[in-house]
Amino acid sequence: MEGYFLATGGGSEIGASSYCLSLGNNKVILDCGMRFGERKYPSIDSLFKEGIFPGSSQPGSIIVSHSHKDHFGALAYFYQYGFKRIISTPQCKDNLIKRVSACLDTFNIDQYLDLKHVFMSIAAYDFFEPFSCGDLDCIFVPAGHIDGAAMTVIFYEGQKLVYTGDFSFPLSWDEVENSCAFEFIKDADILITESTYGYMKNKTVISSKHAQFEDLCHLIEKIYPQKIFLVHGENQDKSWSITDEIAERWPSIKAVNVKNFEKYYLGGIMA
Repeated sequence: MEGYFLATGGGSEIGASSYCLSLGNNKVILDCGMRFGERKYPSIDSLFKEGIFPGSSQPGSIIVSHSHKDHFGALAYFYQYGFKRIISTPQCKDNLIKRVSACLDTFNIDQYLDLKHVFMSIAAYDFFEPFSCGDLDCIFVPAGHIDGAAMTVIFYEGQKLVYTGDFSFPLSWDEVENSCAFEFIKDADILITESTYGYMKNKTVISSKHAQFEDLCHLIEKIYPQKIFLVHGENQDKSWSITDEIAERWPSIKAVNVKNFEKYYLGGIMA
């Protein structure tokens, strides 16, 4: 069974989150964000090199975790290249449409209509509502952070992968929903998680909407995966290593700092 994970943006950087996940003959693009600089977008050429393009046998669905630009800002760019199956929660879709409408004065009318068309075309699924990407069975669970933010749980051939963009605790203020979310994500084989502030072990970041280092550890403890891919950040405290810290706390878990354009094979999900 073949499977790999490739960051086309947002690997060892903050911004442009976009990750290609390949399981068997199935391709999924996890988030589609933009950078806050001159070279704004993730590398679409990297997807073409992997045989992922519209009209191919593996056109690739795009899953959007939440409505912040570093996770959705390249949608219109990818859409114009034919990546037209975009999936999010209903709350995320509504947030995107509202954000474009609220910023109408910053777009010309053609740009506004293009963006609104892209966002209106999103296929929306509620938390815990099953959907498919090829042979992959998927659900969204709450991720805290902002309204509509979701973790994606992917089931394939008896195994489970969890992807989360930004998250915070509680995952939901609804106690039943929060409990159900943990039931779905626990015992996943693979965890792909943003780690923006997880790298700052000895710093307190004043943001209740972003997971801190101990929050990341709490998530790992709850899921207890075989392997973790850490994205959307880099170790800003050079006095220690987040992967060494994880290895010390959980010797059986393999943690990997993801770099852009490097292909990571998914041990535990693939041979």
